[in-house]
Amino acid sequence: AKQRFDRIEDFVQRINNAADRMKRLIDELLELSRIGRFVAPPQDIAVSDLIKEIADRYEEQITAKGITLIIAPDMPMINADRNRINQAFENLLINAVRYAGESPQPRIEVGAVEEAGEIRFFVRDNGPGIAEEYHERIFRLFQRLDSHSEGTGVGLAIVKRVVEFHGGRVWVESVPGQGATFWLSIPRNRRQQRHAV
Repeated sequence: AKQRFDRIEDFVQRINNAADRMKRLIDELLELSRIGRFVAPPQDIAVSDLIKEIADRYEEQITAKGITLIIAPDMPMINADRNRINQAFENLLINAVRYAGESPQPRIEVGAVEEAGEIRFFVRDNGPGIAEEYHERIFRLFQRLDSHSEGTGVGLAIVKRVVEFHGGRVWVESVPGQGATFWLSIPRNRRQQRHAV
Protein backbone atom coordinates (compact mmCIF):
# COMPACT_ATOMS: atom_id res chain seq x y z
CA ALA A 1 0.00 0.00 0.00
CA LYS A 2 2.87 2.37 0.83
CA GLN A 3 4.44 1.76 -2.58
CA ARG A 4 1.14 2.62 -4.29
CA PHE A 5 0.83 5.78 -2.15
CA ASP A 6 4.38 6.82 -3.09
CA ARG A 7 3.52 6.39 -6.80
CA ILE A 8 0.36 8.51 -6.38
CA GLU A 9 2.35 11.17 -4.48
CA ASP A 10 4.95 11.23 -7.26
CA PHE A 11 2.21 11.52 -9.90
CA VAL A 12 0.54 14.43 -8.05
CA GLN A 13 3.90 16.18 -7.70
CA ARG A 14 4.50 15.86 -11.45
CA ILE A 15 1.07 17.34 -12.18
CA ASN A 16 1.80 20.25 -9.80
CA ASN A 17 5.16 20.86 -11.48
CA ALA A 18 3.56 20.82 -14.93
CA ALA A 19 0.85 23.25 -13.76
CA ASP A 20 3.48 25.61 -12.30
CA ARG A 21 5.46 25.49 -15.54
CA MET A 22 2.33 26.17 -17.61
CA LYS A 23 1.41 29.16 -15.42
CA ARG A 24 4.94 30.55 -15.79
CA LEU A 25 4.77 30.07 -19.56
CA ILE A 26 1.39 31.84 -19.82
CA ASP A 27 2.61 34.73 -17.64
CA GLU A 28 5.74 35.16 -19.78
CA LEU A 29 3.77 35.02 -23.03
CA LEU A 30 1.42 37.70 -21.68
CA GLU A 31 4.41 39.87 -20.79
CA LEU A 32 5.87 39.34 -24.26
CA SER A 33 2.59 40.47 -25.86
CA ARG A 34 2.45 43.61 -23.67
CA ILE A 35 5.89 44.95 -24.58
CA GLY A 36 5.42 48.02 -26.74
CA ARG A 37 1.67 48.25 -26.02
CA PHE A 38 1.79 49.26 -22.36
CA VAL A 39 4.50 51.87 -22.08
CA ALA A 40 5.54 53.57 -18.85
CA PRO A 41 7.10 57.05 -19.04
CA PRO A 42 10.89 56.72 -19.48
CA GLN A 43 13.01 57.53 -16.47
CA ASP A 44 16.70 57.75 -15.63
CA ILE A 45 17.94 54.34 -14.47
CA ALA A 46 21.18 53.68 -12.58
CA VAL A 47 21.89 50.28 -14.12
CA SER A 48 24.44 49.21 -11.47
CA ASP A 49 21.82 49.72 -8.75
CA LEU A 50 19.17 47.94 -10.83
CA ILE A 51 21.40 44.87 -11.25
CA LYS A 52 22.14 44.82 -7.50
CA GLU A 53 18.39 44.87 -6.78
CA ILE A 54 17.84 41.93 -9.15
CA ALA A 55 20.77 40.03 -7.60
CA ASP A 56 19.32 40.58 -4.12
CA ARG A 57 16.06 38.93 -5.26
CA TYR A 58 18.00 35.85 -6.42
CA GLU A 59 20.58 35.84 -3.62
CA GLU A 60 19.48 32.43 -2.34
CA GLN A 61 20.05 30.71 -5.71
CA ILE A 62 23.31 32.57 -6.34
CA THR A 63 24.65 31.57 -2.90
CA ALA A 64 23.39 27.98 -3.15
CA LYS A 65 25.30 27.49 -6.42
CA GLY A 66 28.45 29.12 -5.02
CA ILE A 67 28.45 31.75 -7.76
CA THR A 68 30.84 34.69 -7.60
CA LEU A 69 28.88 37.68 -8.93
CA ILE A 70 30.77 40.81 -9.96
CA ILE A 71 28.71 43.93 -10.78
CA ALA A 72 30.55 46.98 -12.17
CA PRO A 73 29.74 49.83 -9.75
CA ASP A 74 29.75 52.68 -12.26
CA MET A 75 27.77 51.55 -15.30
CA PRO A 76 26.24 54.44 -17.31
CA MET A 77 22.71 55.58 -16.61
CA ILE A 78 20.05 55.11 -19.28
CA ASN A 79 16.69 56.76 -19.88
CA ALA A 80 14.13 53.99 -20.44
CA ASP A 81 11.02 52.15 -19.28
CA ARG A 82 12.32 50.88 -15.93
CA ASN A 83 10.00 47.89 -15.65
CA ARG A 84 10.87 46.61 -19.12
CA ILE A 85 14.63 47.12 -18.74
CA ASN A 86 14.39 45.32 -15.40
CA GLN A 87 12.73 42.39 -17.20
CA ALA A 88 15.54 42.21 -19.76
CA PHE A 89 18.36 42.24 -17.22
CA GLU A 90 16.52 39.85 -14.89
CA ASN A 91 16.11 37.29 -17.68
CA LEU A 92 19.79 37.57 -18.62
CA LEU A 93 20.87 37.17 -14.99
CA ILE A 94 18.58 34.16 -14.40
CA ASN A 95 20.01 32.60 -17.56
CA ALA A 96 23.57 33.17 -16.37
CA VAL A 97 22.80 31.73 -12.91
CA ARG A 98 21.27 28.64 -14.51
CA TYR A 99 24.28 27.90 -16.73
CA ALA A 100 27.19 29.28 -14.69
CA GLY A 101 26.03 26.98 -11.88
CA GLU A 102 27.23 24.03 -13.98
CA SER A 103 30.84 25.24 -13.70
CA PRO A 104 33.17 24.04 -10.86
CA GLN A 105 33.94 27.69 -9.96
CA PRO A 106 30.89 29.56 -11.24
CA ARG A 107 31.35 33.23 -11.98
CA ILE A 108 29.10 35.93 -13.46
CA GLU A 109 30.24 39.41 -14.40
CA VAL A 110 27.99 42.34 -15.35
CA GLY A 111 29.48 45.48 -16.85
CA ALA A 112 29.27 48.02 -19.67
CA VAL A 113 31.28 49.75 -22.37
CA GLU A 114 30.43 52.87 -24.38
CA GLU A 115 31.24 52.52 -28.04
CA ALA A 116 30.02 53.66 -31.48
CA GLY A 117 27.20 55.82 -30.14
CA GLU A 118 25.72 53.16 -27.90
CA ILE A 119 26.01 51.84 -24.36
CA ARG A 120 26.73 48.12 -24.43
CA PHE A 121 25.93 46.20 -21.27
CA PHE A 122 27.12 42.64 -20.85
CA VAL A 123 26.28 39.65 -18.67
CA ARG A 124 29.15 37.15 -18.83
CA ASP A 125 29.20 33.64 -17.37
CA ASN A 126 31.74 30.81 -17.34
CA GLY A 127 29.19 28.07 -18.01
CA PRO A 128 29.23 25.49 -20.82
CA GLY A 129 28.97 28.05 -23.65
CA ILE A 130 26.83 28.03 -26.79
CA ALA A 131 27.68 26.70 -30.26
CA GLU A 132 27.70 29.35 -33.00
CA GLU A 133 24.74 27.77 -34.85
CA TYR A 134 22.51 28.70 -31.87
CA HIS A 135 23.70 32.31 -31.40
CA GLU A 136 20.70 33.81 -33.21
CA ARG A 137 18.21 30.99 -32.71
CA ILE A 138 18.15 31.25 -28.89
CA PHE A 139 16.46 34.67 -29.08
CA ARG A 140 13.48 33.19 -30.92
CA LEU A 141 10.35 32.10 -29.07
CA PHE A 142 10.43 28.58 -27.53
CA GLN A 143 14.06 27.96 -28.50
CA ARG A 144 15.91 26.21 -25.68
CA LEU A 145 19.37 24.67 -25.80
CA ASP A 146 18.52 22.08 -23.18
CA SER A 147 15.17 20.25 -23.17
CA HIS A 148 15.70 19.48 -19.46
CA SER A 149 16.12 23.16 -18.60
CA GLU A 150 13.76 24.84 -16.13
CA GLY A 151 13.23 27.65 -18.62
CA THR A 152 10.14 28.18 -20.77
CA GLY A 153 11.92 29.28 -23.95
CA VAL A 154 10.40 32.78 -23.67
CA GLY A 155 12.99 34.65 -21.53
CA LEU A 156 15.48 35.56 -24.27
CA ALA A 157 12.65 36.46 -26.67
CA ILE A 158 11.48 38.96 -24.02
CA VAL A 159 15.02 40.38 -23.77
CA LYS A 160 15.16 40.85 -27.55
CA ARG A 161 11.73 42.50 -27.71
CA VAL A 162 12.50 44.88 -24.82
CA VAL A 163 15.86 45.94 -26.22
CA GLU A 164 14.54 46.45 -29.76
CA PHE A 165 11.63 48.49 -28.35
CA HIS A 166 14.28 50.82 -26.87
CA GLY A 167 16.04 51.14 -30.23
CA GLY A 168 18.83 48.76 -29.28
CA ARG A 169 20.00 45.27 -30.12
CA VAL A 170 20.99 42.09 -28.33
CA TRP A 171 23.46 39.34 -29.23
CA VAL A 172 25.64 36.64 -27.70
CA GLU A 173 29.34 35.87 -28.03
CA SER A 174 30.29 32.37 -27.00
CA VAL A 175 32.48 29.35 -27.68
CA PRO A 176 31.49 25.93 -26.30
CA GLY A 177 33.42 25.22 -23.10
CA GLN A 178 34.35 28.88 -22.62
CA GLY A 179 31.19 30.45 -21.21
CA ALA A 180 28.92 33.03 -22.84
CA THR A 181 28.67 36.82 -22.95
CA PHE A 182 25.23 38.29 -23.62
CA TRP A 183 25.30 41.87 -24.90
CA LEU A 184 22.46 44.39 -24.64
CA SER A 185 22.93 47.76 -26.34
CA ILE A 186 20.97 50.98 -25.91
CA PRO A 187 21.64 54.06 -28.15
CA ARG A 188 23.55 56.68 -26.15
CA ASN A 189 21.51 59.58 -27.57
CA ARG A 190 18.14 57.91 -26.99
CA ARG A 191 17.07 60.57 -24.48
CA GLN A 192 17.42 63.35 -27.08
CA GLN A 193 15.60 61.25 -29.68
CA ARG A 194 12.74 60.60 -27.28
CA HIS A 195 12.35 64.26 -26.36
CA ALA A 196 12.44 65.29 -30.01
CA VAL A 197 9.47 63.08 -30.92
